[in-house]
Amino acid sequence: MMKGGIIMDVVNADQARIAEEAGACAVMALERVPADIRRDGGVARMADPEKVKKIKDAVTIPVMAKCRIGHFVEAQILETLNVDFIDESEVLTPADEENHIDKTVFKIPFVCGARNLGEALRRIAEGAAMIRTKGEAGTGNVVEAVRHARAIRREIAVARSLGSAELCGYAKDLGVPLDLLRKTAELGRLPVVNFAAGGLATPADVGLLMQLG
Repeated sequence: MMKGGIIMDVVNADQARIAEEAGACAVMALERVPADIRRDGGVARMADPEKVKKIKDAVTIPVMAKCRIGHFVEAQILETLNVDFIDESEVLTPADEENHIDKTVFKIPFVCGARNLGEALRRIAEGAAMIRTKGEAGTGNVVEAVRHARAIRREIAVARSLGSAELCGYAKDLGVPLDLLRKTAELGRLPVVNFAAGGLATPADVGLLMQLG
C-alpha cells in the first residue's frame, strides 16, 4: 500500500482530510512543522496525543507519528494510541545522543532515516521496517535527499562487487551485521521499503527520488 505513494505532513484533522482526498497513501501527524520549531529555538517533541487522536478519527488512510530518537516512552505512547507507523525521527530534538530505540520490542512498525548504507542497515538491525533518506527537512532543497539516496545506492553496488572475505571487512567498516549486508548485496537493494524525505517540494522532486530508487 505504501510503495510508490506519498506521505503528507499534517498538523490538524482538516489538513489530514485534504491530504486523503488528494491521494496521499498516509499522513504524518505533527504538533507543528519541526523545522519551524527548531528555527524558533524550541524543542521539537512528539505530537500531542489528543491531536493524533483527532487526525486518526478524521481519515481512513494510515496515520504515522514521530517520536524523538531514543525516546522509547514517546514510542510506547504512540503505540498505545494505535498509530499505524512510528517514525523515530532526527527532525525532532534527539532524546538520546548515543542510542536509538530497540524497535524489536514494539508491535507497530518503525521507519527511520539514513544518510548512507551503514546507517540504514543499523536501523534495520534495530528493527526498523522502513528506511527513508534524511535529506534536509523544511528547506525545499532536494540536494541532501539526492546525496543520501545516491550514497546508499553506491554503497550497495560496492557490496555486490565484493567477495565473501571482502564483504566481511566491509561489514566491519560499516558497523553492520554481516548477514544483513550479505542479504542486501544479494537483493541489490535494501531489504525493506525505502522512502525519500527531506526537502522534496515538487512532484518533479518526487519523481527524481523515485527514479534514483
